[in-house]
Amino acid sequence: MTALTTRLSVGVVGAVAGTAVLLPAQVSAWALGILAAGVLVGLPHGAVDHLVPDWTAGRPGTVLRPGVLAGYTATALLALGALMAAPAVSLLLLLAVSAVHFGLGEVAFDAERSGRPRRPGARDLPAVVGLGGLPVAVPLARWPEESDRVLAALSPELPVLLTPGVRQALVAVVGGALLVLVLGALTSGRTGWAAEAGLLAALFVLVPPAAAFGAYFGGWHAVRHIGRLLALDPRNGADLAAGRLAAPLLRYAAAAWAPTGVALAGIALLVLAAQRPDWTAGALAVLLGLTVPHMAVVALQDRRAGGPAAPRAVIRPAGPPSGR
Repeated sequence: MTALTTRLSVGVVGAVAGTAVLLPAQVSAWALGILAAGVLVGLPHGAVDHLVPDWTAGRPGTVLRPGVLAGYTATALLALGALMAAPAVSLLLLLAVSAVHFGLGEVAFDAERSGRPRRPGARDLPAVVGLGGLPVAVPLARWPEESDRVLAALSPELPVLLTPGVRQALVAVVGGALLVLVLGALTSGRTGWAAEAGLLAALFVLVPPAAAFGAYFGGWHAVRHIGRLLALDPRNGADLAAGRLAAPLLRYAAAAWAPTGVALAGIALLVLAAQRPDWTAGALAVLLGLTVPHMAVVALQDRRAGGPAAPRAVIRPAGPPSGR
């Protein structure tokens, strides 16, 4: 499963970055459309969080537990409430939390792809800071006008607090961590890991922030996480082992459609309630609010996966028995 999601995510991000080089004006014109597509594709990656505790325990859970829903919703609403009550501080904290979440997601995916047990440690710091910081730090420094427009809709004072010196310092820290990651990957013979880091860096440097985040969130981060969840769901083992992907995707869609609709409704409500409606700011606020409980659920999933690596289903074309 990880091989398929690797190819898909690299293909999406590579296509957007390559198009930005060849047709920069067109990508700028399509930026909001790419962002909208990325949000629509990306929101479902956290929409089955209520089932993850059962799946990590090996139970084919399909029913929402009221306690899980209440805790998840309360945490997201508290994060959104903090964003409205103290927008500057809360927005900075939520952006930092999101960067850590993105980085940890890359580390966990790579561990699963490599068949290694997931044991967090200091060795993960370059990947967490470098890969997780890219979607946050680079747009702030490379594309300040576009980034500030969205940030100002949530916190008018934050763009002023983020001086050019602060933004350059953030990029320096992220760039340094990324360099350590790439050099370590190359010296250990992991050229693919290094190439992925370079591809993500190219995406956020070359592509305007709306399009870059849409491609990353929907086409990279969400695709990889959904792939992990498809393999985690106990109901999918036989299908994935036989190369059947349609049934697992349908099961996932059946579980994810309603929570995804609630998240989209939340974005619509925030946009309609704003004095200066901006759907990109509304989407950012909802995504940041959902990141807090989502990160907790993913941490549970990763902790349960921290033991010896279990055999994973590999998608391969279905065919007749080999006879051996």
